[in-house]
Amino acid sequence: MHGLPEKLNGTVCVHLSDFHAGFGKMDGVYAEVLRQVEAISPDIIFLTGDYRDDPSTDPNYPIASVLTQLKAPMGVYGSYGNHDHRRGIEGVKRLLDECGVTILNNRNMCTDEGLWIAGIDDLYNGRPKIDLTMQGLPPDKTAIMLSHSPLLLDKVSDHDLFILSGHTHGGQITLPLLSPKLICYLHLRSRFVAGMYSRGKARLYVNRGIGVTRWEFRHRCPAEISVYTLSAA
Repeated sequence: MHGLPEKLNGTVCVHLSDFHAGFGKMDGVYAEVLRQVEAISPDIIFLTGDYRDDPSTDPNYPIASVLTQLKAPMGVYGSYGNHDHRRGIEGVKRLLDECGVTILNNRNMCTDEGLWIAGIDDLYNGRPKIDLTMQGLPPDKTAIMLSHSPLLLDKVSDHDLFILSGHTHGGQITLPLLSPKLICYLHLRSRFVAGMYSRGKARLYVNRGIGVTRWEFRHRCPAEISVYTLSAA
């Protein structure tokens, strides 16, 4: 990363996405996520949306207890996803506030340690404001951008950003004649499925997510906890 303060070299970041609480039997999965994140002992945690899914359940169950237990010395930061808007964004906002998650919604900030972080609203169900989100970001420093949708990459390729996203679930179900790439393009119009991509100055990592949606299972597409270690360019 360009302009990374020396004291942040080696900073360990954990990235989680797409919990989809309320859909599927996920309690055991969430427990394993907490166990693994605690073992990693990250310096900072990033969340990229879709915290809840089923509108018929209590919006605080079971995700509130999970989010509250996510701890990191530099904090926990998140952005909104499309399902958060569909299930009631005000309820999700209250939930995240109460759980100690700092939501970056069309804004950016610099941590006390000197790391620039930005977060944008969901590109299609929210009210994303790219110019406002990036206003004031220093041109000589790489910023981490939280965007639920990976399609942001095509819109900001001339900026020095490391974009963290989710949304695709990596396709969620992999079949011989129905590849993740085809599923993501037909369903989401996304050419970005999972893993690392780059366009111009910007780089993108697409996380496969923790939860499930539409179908209550995954097939040959495991859930993912992404771990990044920051280093100066």
